[in-house]
Amino acid sequence: MARARLPDSLAFWPRRLLLLLALALPLLVPPAVEANHEEAMQALRLRDYDRAYQLLLKAARGGHLEAAYQLAALYRAGRGTRRDDAKAVYWYRKAAEQGHAKAQYALGVMYETGRGVARDPATARRWFERAAKQGHRKARKKLAGAGAPAGSGSGGGDGAQLVRAAIKGDAERVGRWLDAGAPVDAKDKNGATALIRAAMLGHDSVVRLLLQRGAEVDVRDAIGDTALLKASAAGHEKVVASLLRAGAKVNVRDAAGNTPLMVATRAGEQAVVERLLRHRAIEVNARNRKGRGALDIARSAGYKGIEKRLLAAGAVAALARKERSDARLRQLDKVAAQRAGSDMPLLVEAAWRGQKDVVRGLLARGTDVTVRDSAGYTALARAAWGGHEEIVQLLVGAGASVTTLSGDDEPPLLLAAREGHERVVRQLLLAGARDRADRSGVSALGYAMREGHDGIVRLLLKHGASLDSVGTEEALRWATRAGDVAAARRLVAKGACVDCTDKSGRSALWYAVDTGNLALARLYLDRTHNIDQADKDGFSALHRAALRGHEQLVRLLLARGADPERLAVGNNTPLMLAAREGHRAVVALLAVGAAGLDRKNDPGNTALMQAAANGHQDVVELLIERGANPGLRNVRRQTAEDLARAAGHQTLAAYIADRRKVLRW
Repeated sequence: MARARLPDSLAFWPRRLLLLLALALPLLVPPAVEANHEEAMQALRLRDYDRAYQLLLKAARGGHLEAAYQLAALYRAGRGTRRDDAKAVYWYRKAAEQGHAKAQYALGVMYETGRGVARDPATARRWFERAAKQGHRKARKKLAGAGAPAGSGSGGGDGAQLVRAAIKGDAERVGRWLDAGAPVDAKDKNGATALIRAAMLGHDSVVRLLLQRGAEVDVRDAIGDTALLKASAAGHEKVVASLLRAGAKVNVRDAAGNTPLMVATRAGEQAVVERLLRHRAIEVNARNRKGRGALDIARSAGYKGIEKRLLAAGAVAALARKERSDARLRQLDKVAAQRAGSDMPLLVEAAWRGQKDVVRGLLARGTDVTVRDSAGYTALARAAWGGHEEIVQLLVGAGASVTTLSGDDEPPLLLAAREGHERVVRQLLLAGARDRADRSGVSALGYAMREGHDGIVRLLLKHGASLDSVGTEEALRWATRAGDVAAARRLVAKGACVDCTDKSGRSALWYAVDTGNLALARLYLDRTHNIDQADKDGFSALHRAALRGHEQLVRLLLARGADPERLAVGNNTPLMLAAREGHRAVVALLAVGAAGLDRKNDPGNTALMQAAANGHQDVVELLIERGANPGLRNVRRQTAEDLARAAGHQTLAAYIADRRKVLRW
């Protein structure tokens, strides 16, 4: 695209002033264009992608940079319109050339991955540089290399959310986070990308989506494993096939020198073994650091079927057992000598990487279990942190203390609890570990509550951890989520604040209502000073009760004075939420008085429209009986009848049409 030439009359202006002027002009958009953008963003929050697309297209054509960026994201994801990477590039470029940092980064990604435009790493880098100059964090990480170091996570909040969605196997949410700009190769605190997590758990649809969106197929986590190694060990044959089609290195090795073929053999996953053997580049006689090949592993485990397949593929046995053992010990001695005085002693590194056989060999040679790495962590601390149960057992058996502090005064129990390693927590508790706080004052119990590891919380409490060791408000919210009425009563008696909220703005009452706990709701209602307190999305306790269909709680909240007209995200009332979900009994409690029956939310839908769109005939009948107007239209000029018909609820649509005639609406 040709760069516009400034008039000669402006040639004397300072370059910086001209740049500021060029950047400011696109912001001076007409009020109608800005209104279109604001409505579009609201539609996006409500996942009304069709309406969002139409509004963003108008705003983008009117010169709104953020609208152009968001429109490109819709084209890229195929939401509200058909997927069109070329149009995504077009609108990203429109915004990027006028200084929109996010668009500059996104355009760089398109050039980097070859989506909608010929792959051009040099051009991609130029766009990343332009975004980085404006302080764009992800662009700076792109330019810096592989992003944040393992252990610290990368990609910020969006990257963390992307990895969580991949763990859950939620392909739709993964796509949304990618569309929102989450870096596809963002890492969690263990150095694992979304691709690695999805591959390990067998979420093939997520794996394929991430690969399509440019995920690095051979990236490694903190212990050196790739997605293919994880999927092979877990027996996910479909995922293995997807990764190989994407060009994953079939002979990649883990920290112990094992290939995917070896780890699949060790796990007894014959289908994966057969899939790997079909790859033309497979090295069937590769050896790990212990000198063992896949055939040796299959024979020692008694996997006759796998052994037969390996032999047919040309596998041969490795060294005799004694020769292998001697070679391994000599190698251990050599490596240990080389690593003496290093930042991470070999025992600590092997424990951190989960190399059980190396740890066992070092302990057999009398290696000191108290050695620490440069960060102050012992081998036991690293093993607990990584969740390596068998290594924890080996180290404890060799005399490692379960109470020794590492790093920021962190005992092994705290590290395991914080990361959610329940089996390791149980093992350490049985070995005599007791809960204590780290330097920041947070205990293992506190971390487990904060991270939502409810099984570990119960385990710690069973072994003597006290709720008094954590903040009373945090303990109260956990007791509420867990339904522990007795613990909640004790905490309230000690003065726990029932109106205090967590980072999402949710109070103890909010959680009690959301989980349907009538006893706890009564306890908190007797003490709350704000029955209508809302979370960050505007949901009050009554909203949650209506959404969940908790009839008794809705009745109780209304009796205590909760506001039934309060608006949540999207300007939805409790009645609208109950109608949308089809909770007739709750609708009957809320649909009283004509004032709120026909209230509309941001897309212009009433409670009746939402019930109709979701096919809830009994709710529709009740609302019309109570006086709801079936002739009203939303912002897209649709009636309740139109919405029902569009959703395939023809019988319901006919009923609404009949009632309109009878009632003459």
